[in-house]
Amino acid sequence: MGNNLLSPLSDDVFKAIFADRRNIDNLAAFLRPVVNLPDDEYTRLTIVDLHLGRLFKKDKQGILDVKALTRTGKVINIEVQVCRFVAIRKRILYYLAKLIGEQLGRGDGYERIQQVIIVLICDHIIFDEPEPAEGGRIPSVRKSGRMGRYMNSFLLRNDTNRKIFTDLIKIITIELPKVPEMTDRKAVWPWARFFTCKGEEEFDMLTEEYPELTKVVGTLKKLSWGERRREIAFQKEMWRRDRAAMDAQVREEGKAEGRKEGEKDKAVAIARNLKAMGEPVEKIVRATGVSRDVIESL
Repeated sequence: MGNNLLSPLSDDVFKAIFADRRNIDNLAAFLRPVVNLPDDEYTRLTIVDLHLGRLFKKDKQGILDVKALTRTGKVINIEVQVCRFVAIRKRILYYLAKLIGEQLGRGDGYERIQQVIIVLICDHIIFDEPEPAEGGRIPSVRKSGRMGRYMNSFLLRNDTNRKIFTDLIKIITIELPKVPEMTDRKAVWPWARFFTCKGEEEFDMLTEEYPELTKVVGTLKKLSWGERRREIAFQKEMWRRDRAAMDAQVREEGKAEGRKEGEKDKAVAIARNLKAMGEPVEKIVRATGVSRDVIESL
């Protein structure tokens, strides 16, 4: 099959692997090393509606990648972000607030609020905090894994004495470009590596070393054999690439326009100086390219 396996980061593929009730074991196996909860919390996982509720008609509608409840009712939301999204932190906070607020109905007490955990998987770097090697040299990200931790966990705590205000909210980030190619012997590594594998051979090598990923890789292979799902994934990848190309074009056009405006301002400044020196208007027009009307208004 070569490199014909679908990317597990494709939203449809990711949801089929982890948000399908028939694959609830995949979700539990992934969450155990990522979210630090007692093991029995995963004995009865429930996948729920992926749409966030609205308090008012004009509220922004949110659609989550994976939303699940643990045995005791803790809320876990998994989000995958492939393209760089400038407001990703604010979006995660918005989802977090929604997932807390929707737990309470009219007349419910605050004691009903359960812990909300968001796991954000990004195919780009969020926290640019390199860890230099000996001598201060920063090596390749993927080969060394030294560009900071690829998984980080955040709580609401005092920034002086580190005392936790509440453990009801937690945000866990996994930055895939920071995942080293060779194991760091952490339980989360094979799962992070699963999302960065390229081609069937790498997936097979991963399952040979980590048999606990056999089912999830098998699910990916079955999905990859479906032509319709492959076409959907292809079209979405094309859309992602087109969007990236359009964004790049807009940035370049903006830079070009900025340069053009800069050159125009420089020509006007020269024209102003020449006029102050008493040079004829026609001569200034020929020298700077600034129009007669603009020169006369200086």
